[in-house]
Amino acid sequence: MEPNKQYIGKLSKSKYDEYGTSGTIVDNRNEMVGFLEVMSANENDNVYNSNVSIFPNVLRKVGFIDNYSPIDSERQINLHNFLDNKIFIFNVREKILDGTNKMKFSVSIDDVLSIDVDESVIDNYNNYEMIPIIHGKNNKEFDKKLLDGDAFNSNSFDHINMDDNISFVIYHNDDYDLDEDLGYLYSYVDIKNKNLEFPDAILFHVPTEDDPITVRSISGNMNDGIFFNKDKTIAFIPNEFLMERNQNSRYSIDDFSTFEYNLGSDINKAHDKSNNNLNSSNNVDKNNTLIEQFKKVIKTNEYKLAIDDNDLVNIHTSIKSNLLTVLSGMSGTGKSRIISAYADALGINNSEQFKFISVRPFWQDDSDLLGFVDNTTNNYYPGDTGLIEIIQKANMNKDKLYLITLDEMNLARVEHYFSQFLSVLERDEKSRYIKLYNGYLEKRLYNSEKYPSEILIPENVRFVGTMNVDDSTFEFSNKLLDRANIINLKMQKFIDRKSFISNETMVNLINSPSYTVFDSKLYSYRNEFEFSDEYLQMLWDLNVAINNANPNQGVSWRTINSIESFIGNLPSDYLDIPYMFDLQLSSRIFTKLRGTSSMLSSLLSKDENGSLKGDIVKILDDYSDLSDFSISRNNLINKTKELEINGFAR
Repeated sequence: MEPNKQYIGKLSKSKYDEYGTSGTIVDNRNEMVGFLEVMSANENDNVYNSNVSIFPNVLRKVGFIDNYSPIDSERQINLHNFLDNKIFIFNVREKILDGTNKMKFSVSIDDVLSIDVDESVIDNYNNYEMIPIIHGKNNKEFDKKLLDGDAFNSNSFDHINMDDNISFVIYHNDDYDLDEDLGYLYSYVDIKNKNLEFPDAILFHVPTEDDPITVRSISGNMNDGIFFNKDKTIAFIPNEFLMERNQNSRYSIDDFSTFEYNLGSDINKAHDKSNNNLNSSNNVDKNNTLIEQFKKVIKTNEYKLAIDDNDLVNIHTSIKSNLLTVLSGMSGTGKSRIISAYADALGINNSEQFKFISVRPFWQDDSDLLGFVDNTTNNYYPGDTGLIEIIQKANMNKDKLYLITLDEMNLARVEHYFSQFLSVLERDEKSRYIKLYNGYLEKRLYNSEKYPSEILIPENVRFVGTMNVDDSTFEFSNKLLDRANIINLKMQKFIDRKSFISNETMVNLINSPSYTVFDSKLYSYRNEFEFSDEYLQMLWDLNVAINNANPNQGVSWRTINSIESFIGNLPSDYLDIPYMFDLQLSSRIFTKLRGTSSMLSSLLSKDENGSLKGDIVKILDDYSDLSDFSISRNNLINKTKELEINGFAR
């Protein structure tokens, strides 16, 4: 074990004492001592399968205060509760016990880091891999070393054992906050960790056509299951995120884009090799089939909906790429019927896979949606919405799609009754747990086996809401707008209605040979898309302009990643990227432009001829080669009308 090697660990729960706590003792000096389970050691480490002591000097450094109660059980429970929901990153000191050959391990006080985490992270992840992070300003220099097969050294290697197999190396551009975006994560094959010429470096093989270097792109906020050491030279990544690609021990991370480096190749040439992203062996994009079926459904006699084709693509792509999609517009425009038609297009309407929930104005918190514990009967009672039951079914049937509709969701404050969902929907699927009640009640409840304290929101569940914009409803907060895709449906001319209607009936359509019932694989097919520098520069210019006008608004990394994901999830037959980029700008960025006329005047106003002017308009003009931005401009015109009439925009 190298002296500088770092580990990640959590409270050891291998032994329980008479008080029902674990991982804590009162030693013979009347001091509290905790025990950590190391989650990142391999079989070659002395510390493998051993508990590591965390002594009082280290406990005090990480914030534990011993109450020195005369009752040992209270002290142990106090320390147990302090350690229970924390992850620790630390160096290990080792000592041979006097008169024995046994080794004793303890946490070093140097550079120890404690991190508060959700219970789901503690429960879900037990084994981690330690990955070095290469820092720099220009990844092209690093790319060249890869392509040339050069050796590479970094202070990141100080904390790893060079005899270990390094499956991954992360390159991070220091122009960006590591907590916001990791940059690129590179997975390398045949790394030579030790060699005579470069004893402290890693040496990459020269990639060839038959033996490429695999590169996986990471974007967005990392979920709570990934951690960094203090100087952010090491990332600890759960092994559950890693999967073996082939016999050569090539690894990848689930749900991230795959690229291949070959000699002379460009990083932007994407080649998706993961079978998880294929609907079938012949690589058929079933999203195209779904869109065509959606078009047929809305034209049937049962629906008679007049909807623009682009809106159909928008609705499906949004539901596919976002766990929460909201249809917005005037009351009576058919938003609820559109969702029902989409369920019919999927082949799940009139089944247990489609749940329609009408939001009530009196809902105050998530108990109105989820249910509550009755302490008089010691039972948990799920809400009468049926939400818990459908989520349970989704967990038992991962191959099926489940669609949950919240109708008129802004009749009550969404941030109150849907608060837990807003917090967890953007997490990795394995960490997406909703708390139904406090975990300590599980042992007391008679029906806790049927209704445990937490429930996972699996990847095969999608939430779709409808909202009206009138005096009877609440505005959405920026927190919700950041996490949901808001779709304002395009109104069709009334005179054109007949052209949208066929003589088909749903019964005939369902019974036709071409009618398809889709499973959860529909949402796994993805076309690779990554913003070019011009897109990113435009989004940065928008961020600066909006932030200068209102420091509380701007363009976040979450927004950029959501737009990029949306475009990457478009059906393969749909090629109008400029239109969809414009649509996303309008719904994800310009929808959040709110404030008084004095606040927004620099961004948006009208000149003496009644034409739009302002910083935002200039940016749209400067980047007109990306799109004509007709949707965004129309949105901005409506904003200026609000400013003129009301003095503020909502």
